[in-house]
This record gives sequence, structure tokens and C-alpha cells, in this order.
Amino acid sequence: MGKYKFADSWLEKDEFKQWLKPVAENNREAYCTYCKKKISVASMGINAVKSHMHGASHKAAVGRREQSQLSIASFCAPTATPLPNTTAELVKTAMTATSAPSSANIRVAMGGTSTMRAEVIWCLNTAVYHHSLNSNEGISDIFKSMFPDSDIAKTFTCGKDKTGYFMRFRLATFFKQQLVDTINKAGPFVLMFDESLNQSTKKKQLDVHVRFWDDDCVQSRYLGSQFLGHGTAQDLLHHIKECVAKLNMRQLVSISMDGPNVNLKLGDLLQKEHAELYIYILHLHLCI
Repeated sequence: MGKYKFADSWLEKDEFKQWLKPVAENNREAYCTYCKKKISVASMGINAVKSHMHGASHKAAVGRREQSQLSIASFCAPTATPLPNTTAELVKTAMTATSAPSSANIRVAMGGTSTMRAEVIWCLNTAVYHHSLNSNEGISDIFKSMFPDSDIAKTFTCGKDKTGYFMRFRLATFFKQQLVDTINKAGPFVLMFDESLNQSTKKKQLDVHVRFWDDDCVQSRYLGSQFLGHGTAQDLLHHIKECVAKLNMRQLVSISMDGPNVNLKLGDLLQKEHAELYIYILHLHLCI
């Protein structure tokens, strides 16, 4: 039995912390997450870890990992235009978008007064951090107590019902139109859909996504959902057409779906309709 044991302090070293892990119930070994391999440290201690790090197989694993990460990031998630993930970034993105022509205007959603603008920003914060609508009950009284000298706080009212109204009929309308404008401007796109049982409503739910090329990368975005009664091919076609009504369907080049017979029938109906309207054959892609 060697005299060395795994030390937690090794995990704090910059050269190790990305890939080195302890082995449960065996403090005489370490684990390399890149190579998927255990390293015995009983006889050499930290020098065994360093020896492994400088080995050809570990360097090759590091190279493969870096190459894989680079290709995915450069293709699907460019750092130049990251998606906003905070309320401040979302408001900034929305306000910047008003410089482009659009049928939806965030300044309309923000309203003409400072109080309404504050209420809309609070609704954005509720959406970004997934707060419940009920959590906004009584928020106006809290703000009045916190900011007694603020004129905005005195007139701020954004309870459960008002928050839901702003999010559904103002903000959602703007961001949906912004997405539609982006898709129509981008050019050819692929339509993807899937139906499943909604556990809350106990009804079939049709989810529609769009994949398109924008800003030098592939974008896959959720477009909308439709609740179904019957699920025949004609019903699916009707609900999909409702969901994509504002898209330029001339630019639709493919549909992606799973393999049930009703979806195959839907593909035939959609292809026939496009052949009549746009005089070309739509490519069908089945995801088995």
C-alpha cells in the first residue's frame, strides 16, 4: 500500500480543476473526466496526476474536447449575439429593436408613462425568473412602503391579473412579431412539430418550432402551440396553418415530424397545397 492519498486541495489548482475528480470510497485514486480513466496516486501522489496530464492520450482528449466545443459554439451559439438572460438585457434588446421596422413596437408595450414602463419591466422580470403571477399580489403596497418618496411607486399597480394581461397581450405579442419578422427576413426555414398530451388540460397539444439560418448560425425557436380536439390530418393542418399564418410560407423548404400515419397524411396534404400555391415540391423529413 502506498503512502499517498487524494487531496481535495488538488481540485483548486487551475491545471487540474477542469478534469480531475476524486474516486468515491477510494482515496488512493483520482479520476480524469476527459479520458474516463482512473489514476493511481498511492505511490506518486500529485506527481501521478501531473504525469497523466502530460501523457499523449490526455493531450489528445483535451484536443478533441476543445475542437468539439469550438465547432458547436461557432455553429449554434455565437458569442457576438447571445440571447438575453436577465431582465436588463431583455429590456435593452427590446428597446434596441425599435430601430428596425416592425408591426410590433416595444414602446407601445412599454406605454407612455414612467409608471407603465416600470410595470412592464416588472412583468419582464417575472417572466425571466419564472415567478408566479400570485407572487405579485400586494406588490404595490410593498413598493410604496419601500419607496415612500417615489411618485412611480405611489401609482404602481401590478397584481396577478394585470401582470398576466401585460405578459400575454402586450409583451408576448411584441416578441412573437419580432420572431416572425426575423424568420421572414432570414429566408428559407424548416418547420418542426410534435403533438403530445398536455397533463394539465388533458388535451392534445401541438407544439410548433422553426429552424432557420440567422446571424451565421442555425436558430431553433419555439413558435407556438395549439390545443387539439380531434387529431386527424385535416385537423393538424388547420392548426399548423393558424400557428404559421404570419410566416412567408414561400420560404418553407422542409417539415420535420415523427412517423405516425396521420403525420404522413398531413405531409401529403401540405405538399399538395404548396404545389398548388407556390408550384414546387416540399421536402418531407421524418424523424424516426
